[in-house]
Parts: sequence; structure tokens; C-alpha cells
Amino acid sequence: MKKQLTTLTLLFCAWFLTMQVFAYINTKRVILSPDKSYEGLEQKYDFLAHGQFPQNYWQRFDANWYLTVVEKGYFFQEGKRSNIVFFPLYPLIVKFASFFTGGNGAIAGICVSTIFALFSCWLLFLFAKKEYGEQTAWRSIFFFLAFPVSFFLISIYTESLFIFLSLAAFHCARSRRWLLATLCVALLTATRVTGLAIIPALALEYATQHGYSLRALFSKKTLLFLLMPLGFFLFLGYQWMIFGDPLLFLNGQGAWQRNASFFPASIASKFQEYIQEFSLVADPNNPMPLATRWIDVTFFILFIAGIIFTWFKTSKPLALFSAGLLAIPLLSGSLLSMARYMFVAFPLFIAAGKTFQRPQTLFVTLFLSTLFLSLFSLMFIQFYWVA
Repeated sequence: MKKQLTTLTLLFCAWFLTMQVFAYINTKRVILSPDKSYEGLEQKYDFLAHGQFPQNYWQRFDANWYLTVVEKGYFFQEGKRSNIVFFPLYPLIVKFASFFTGGNGAIAGICVSTIFALFSCWLLFLFAKKEYGEQTAWRSIFFFLAFPVSFFLISIYTESLFIFLSLAAFHCARSRRWLLATLCVALLTATRVTGLAIIPALALEYATQHGYSLRALFSKKTLLFLLMPLGFFLFLGYQWMIFGDPLLFLNGQGAWQRNASFFPASIASKFQEYIQEFSLVADPNNPMPLATRWIDVTFFILFIAGIIFTWFKTSKPLALFSAGLLAIPLLSGSLLSMARYMFVAFPLFIAAGKTFQRPQTLFVTLFLSTLFLSLFSLMFIQFYWVA
């Protein structure tokens, strides 16, 4: 096992260095014109003037908002974009790490994300190997690192932390260490609201382990499930205490082109409106480029297909978790950033590892995925919206 983890660490380091070299060459030799599709992006197009390595390559879009939480704390302005919509655990960890980087939050964020990315690779390999065999585990890692938006693992985003905690929660649950699983889930729900998706999946895991016995379902151990959303409720309590509104993070979504709704008719209506945007003719009144909208809808379709494969190739709790990670964003009536929501659904990579076993199929899939990883990385680094 030690030899395998050493090999995996070297593979991750090679991937990390390749991403850095690609980013460096990107900003020196492949210069795109500024993306004028979004308000304010042209003013942010300043990486050539900075040239700082490596944080200037991976500090884009939401990364700057996370850093405002790190540096200034939370704020809210009615009708304007506010950082209250970003959950607190990742900024807290970055804030702590910044004490070791001379107060530089960007460097701290890159370090935190990269460390948890490596931990995620370790846990993904160990989990997949234990459940489905070593060959599936290695293929899962290849699909994970070659995914078109895997660069978010080393950006100042929550992806690597979220994946690590969700893997840790499932790993503990499968080992029947439910107290540790509860702790991981509590932290997960303080990372992103989609962390709530793991609770029904783990409930199904618990029921499966105990043969759906009524005696087990009403035991003292099931009380731990009441503590799982603790991180989420602590964040609600903070908003209530400071701003007087426990659901302020939802109320602030409107300024981010998302409007949370829990009524089926409203969800269906907004979803229908969003799907209608995907026509062959770009709407001149819609600031989002047609290509970006097609990226979102393509990954939405791939997400659904991945959930189906996960259901048949892995286990029902893993498939339910993946379905929850898709369902929660859809409550906003938007497919925006669907590639990132798909990326954190780690069971999909295990399902892919079990499905694409033939060398020819594996090569073609990894080739296409790596090709789009290069394209999306280039776009992201030069302030083109990807996810």
C-alpha cells in the first residue's frame, strides 16, 4: 500500500507541475483577447502585468470572493453581489494557513487546495481499491485528474476540500465508524450547501448495512444523523445573529443569477426557461456566450448519464449522493457551473473506472478529457468563464 501511495503522490506531483508549466506557457505564448461577455471582466484581465507564480494563474472569479471573506469577513448589500453566499469552512482554513504565508491569502488558498487535492487522490484510490479493486482505483484516478475542470483542485475554490470530506465521510461510513462520518459531514455542510446531499445517501448506507432492520433504524446511533447538518445550521445561526436573517445566503443568490425555489412548479418553469436559451441563435440580450451555455448543458447531460452508470456499476448510496449533487443546484433553476458540480461527484469517476476498461476505450476517453482540460484551463487562466 505504501508503494502505491508513493506512486500516486508522484503522479499527482507530475500532474501539478504540468498544470503550472502549461499555465506559464499559456500566459507567455497563447494570449487571448479579453472576454467582454461579462461585465467587469476586461478590467480584471491583468495577469500579464502581475506575473506572480502560481497564485495569479489560479485566482479567478469566485476565488476573489473567497479571499474577501478571508481578508474582510462577511458582508451583504441588497441587490448587489455579496460574499455571504459562500460558506465559511474553506475561508476559515485559508485564514489559518495565511499565518504561515506572511498573510498572503492567495498563496495560502493555493496551498490549502493543493494539499486537500492530494488527500482526495489518496482517499479516492483507497476507497475505490477497497470496494472495487486496484485496477478500477487507478482508472478512477486517471479520470479524476484528467477531468476537463480538474484545475479547480488547485485553484482558490472549495472543490478539493469538498471532495476530500465527502470521500472521508463515505470511507468512515463503510467502515462503520459513524461518529467520524458524522464529523466529516458536519464539516462538509459548512463547506457548501450541496454537502447536505450526502445525508440521505449515508442514511441509505446505514439502512443497507443493517438490513433495513427497524430495531437498527431506531437505535441511539441514528441520532448521529441529526448532528450531520451541524455545520450548515451553525452558518444559519451566524447569519441570524449578525444580519438578522438565517437564510441570507439564499436571499443573496438573486444577484448571482440564481433564485432558489422549493416549489416544483416554479422549479419546472425556471428550468424550462433556461433550456429554451439553448438555441442555434445566440440571444443578443443574454450576456452569457452561446458556447458557455452549451458547455453547461453538455455537462448536465453527462452528469445524468454518470448517475445512471453509478447506480448500476457501484452502489445505490453513491448514486443517491451523486443525484443529490445534481438536484440541489437545479433548485436554483440554472445549469450554470454544471461542470464543477459534476466534478465533485467522486462516485462518477469510480463508475467510469469500472465502465471503461478496454484499453482503446480508456485511451480515447482520457485523450478527449485531457484535450478539454487543456482548453478549459487556457480559458480559465485568461478570464474566460468555464464553470
